[in-house]
Amino acid sequence: MKFCSSIKNLSALLVVMVLCTGVVSAQSNFNSTYSRFGLGLLEQPGTTTHFGMGGLTSPVADAHVINFANPGTYSFLETTMLQVTGKGGIVDTHTETESAQNIDGTVSGLGLAFKKPYSKWAFVMGLAPYSSVNYSFGSKQTLNDSTNAKYTYSGKGGLNIATLGSSRAFQFYSYRANRDTACVKDSLMKIGHQLSIGVNMNYLFGSIERTTLIDYQNTGYFNTRRTSNLFAQGFIFDLGAFYRVALKSYCDKGRWLPKLQLQAGAVYSFNSDLRARYNDVGELWAYNSYGLIMPLDTAYRISEETGRMKLPGKISVGAAIRRISRRSGSIVLGVDYKMQNWKNYKLTLPTDAGTANNLNASYTMSVGFEYKPSTSASTDLFHRMAYRLGARNTDTYLIFGDQKIVQQAISAGLSIPIVRTDSKFHIGAEYGTNGTTSSGLIQEDFINFMVGFSLTPRETWFFQRKYD
Repeated sequence: MKFCSSIKNLSALLVVMVLCTGVVSAQSNFNSTYSRFGLGLLEQPGTTTHFGMGGLTSPVADAHVINFANPGTYSFLETTMLQVTGKGGIVDTHTETESAQNIDGTVSGLGLAFKKPYSKWAFVMGLAPYSSVNYSFGSKQTLNDSTNAKYTYSGKGGLNIATLGSSRAFQFYSYRANRDTACVKDSLMKIGHQLSIGVNMNYLFGSIERTTLIDYQNTGYFNTRRTSNLFAQGFIFDLGAFYRVALKSYCDKGRWLPKLQLQAGAVYSFNSDLRARYNDVGELWAYNSYGLIMPLDTAYRISEETGRMKLPGKISVGAAIRRISRRSGSIVLGVDYKMQNWKNYKLTLPTDAGTANNLNASYTMSVGFEYKPSTSASTDLFHRMAYRLGARNTDTYLIFGDQKIVQQAISAGLSIPIVRTDSKFHIGAEYGTNGTTSSGLIQEDFINFMVGFSLTPRETWFFQRKYD
């Protein structure tokens, strides 16, 4: 009966993920003029907990949060769990003379982890956005004394990433000098070094649609519209490692317990070669009696051109210090660095799809802080909550002339445990800017919110009984 119940719960979670797959892959993205270029805006890795720490992902592992950004952390999960994340925000776009506002939201991530209690192995699966394209803006030009033209540019879509991952933990020891007679006879005088190695097999898929609409006003000319679609799919592999060691320990009832820990993480994403497919249609059109666009003729059509899309590899490294105390709880302070050289990006098609404009190397530096007032499950709610602060600086892959497009943001978040379970509710928010109004460019001021759930079943799954 115990086994049947576990199978039913597992089936229910898999059904939830399948139903939500369409929601994530058909996501509603945030409006950004800069998503017109390249593959759109690249999503910051991590879930709500990492979001609240400025995107700190490589050197942190949580027993109840799936960290897809570093597959080496999976082994530190305690048990099987389901993870759901949603994101929303407000974006103010402005130049030196004009401004506009956009509000949007979407389901931004799904995850499922399989972990047998006390096992060194863990397995995960998940779905999240990789890049997002969503923009709409226009301009007017005077072609001659009698003809004005209104140009409208719009785009939507993006790429999504589905993940299957696994990791295994290793533990080895070095001996400490014994200065506490209470622990003389305890074999745990040894310093424990924890190392976990993990790998992700990611499947990248999605499409990007771009439309250019020209409306010739005050004239009898036919208007024109160009619509292009770029499809891409293929595999990306990540190799990650996470290491933790106690720098200081104390003796408690004959056992050595960690007091100060060093945590370090590193991830390498390999170069990938994706399949690409491209469609492009040029049309002549006019307004019908209802004011709607009515196609009149096809000027040209490019159908199902095939080629290759090469994505550059990515490197992430980070380190954190964790201080643990029975009286003051747990404090984590870490730094993370990510680099991806988009100069190596290449889209090979018979026709120029216009996605490789001004791509450059991208860098992200993150600093994060987490405080848990208590490490005991028997304390009150506020002492069992986790509080987070963070900041990040991202040099994006876009550069116009000598002007680099930079994102800067500060963030905060907290985790609220659900009573009588290991499940948690996560909240995060960040305020930042993207771009600048210098050199005639556009600046975007944004406030983003993220919420998430880490749902852990009350009963233990995959528990092997010694006796029937």
